[in-house]
Amino acid sequence: MRIGVISDLHVDLNELAGEPPVEEALLEVAAESELDGLIVAGDISNDASRSLAVLHLLKERSGLPVLFVPGNHDYWSKDNGIRDTWHLYRQFQMFDGCLSERPYLFGDEWVVVGNTGWYDYTLGEPEYSHDEFERMHAMDRTWQDSLYVNWGMSNGTFTATSMSAWNGSWPSIAAVRSSWSPIC
Repeated sequence: MRIGVISDLHVDLNELAGEPPVEEALLEVAAESELDGLIVAGDISNDASRSLAVLHLLKERSGLPVLFVPGNHDYWSKDNGIRDTWHLYRQFQMFDGCLSERPYLFGDEWVVVGNTGWYDYTLGEPEYSHDEFERMHAMDRTWQDSLYVNWGMSNGTFTATSMSAWNGSWPSIAAVRSSWSPIC
């Protein structure tokens, strides 16, 4: 089984005059590599609608299963101004390759799981407090997620909610592939 995995396409930021779009280059590499599937692990663009359009294009043009876990940039809606991040989450869930809290069976032996996850700060710089991270502002800089993403709860609460949903998906994974067991 040949599965291609890529992240951080940032197609809107990587558009260069006279160069083919990132999507075209990815489709070319996928075809040359004779992939059985493609996983895009987030940050396709800075707008949910554009990210979904790219996913549909990749799926239609490649003929491959295209799986996806939204990254923080995918939950932005810079072009459309949608501030309800749950609305964007539901839009991503409608894409049949979205892995958020939903396993995908590749063939008879592989199950792919994904989770949006979010900020839990465990790998953050130790000199910053949890409250400083939650404000999403440090050294005169503001994390853009604080401007474009609104889960309606703190980052910590969303992370706990997301992890709980992910942990709750294990029974459905077992149902997808009864003889499968996770490697931890």
